[in-house]
Amino acid sequence: MVPALCGHIVLLLVLSAPAADCYSFPQQYTMQYWARRLEQEIDGVMRIFGGVQQLRGIYNENRNLFEVKENVPRKLVEKVAGDIESLLAKKVRALKYSFSNELVPLDLEEGKLDCATLSLECDLV
Repeated sequence: MVPALCGHIVLLLVLSAPAADCYSFPQQYTMQYWARRLEQEIDGVMRIFGGVQQLRGIYNENRNLFEVKENVPRKLVEKVAGDIESLLAKKVRALKYSFSNELVPLDLEEGKLDCATLSLECDLV
């Protein structure tokens, strides 16, 4: 009886050893599945706390107020460059007027002009 019991125990150990090895660390596909699920959960949390859902709702409610256009990088750069050039031209005109007439006190350290006194349309800071 004892030898038969020992044989069963040995057989049980031999058969369970590979299974124990398998279950000691998850298989690659299991880890990939867990990683995908974790990524999905993190994305969901970030969308909720990041306000994406709220912004999407605001957009859908006011869709008629928005106009979606395709961006053309060259045109964007040209527009910004033109805006900067226009702003600088206004500042140059204001400085020339200020220095020629000395009507406006100029604080060069702070870089501020009184546009109302100059009666110019300018956005000086």
